[in-house]
Amino acid sequence: MPEKGGGNKNPYYFLARSVQLATTMVFAIVGGVWLGGILDKKFNTSPWFTFVFLLLGVATAFKAIFDFTREK
Repeated sequence: MPEKGGGNKNPYYFLARSVQLATTMVFAIVGGVWLGGILDKKFNTSPWFTFVFLLLGVATAFKAIFDFTREK
């Protein structure tokens, strides 16, 4: 855990956190579209579930960005 106020001087810490942020964003959006597509096929409601879960994935990605920038 990084120190409060001083930050972590280890360059690998920032690299690891950046990769974690990127994968969280990608998997949230792609996972939402994938789950929405499955539900659309099951209930024959195309494209509504895909759109709703896409928006939920994007919201999750924005929350991940917010949490990433708040941590210091």
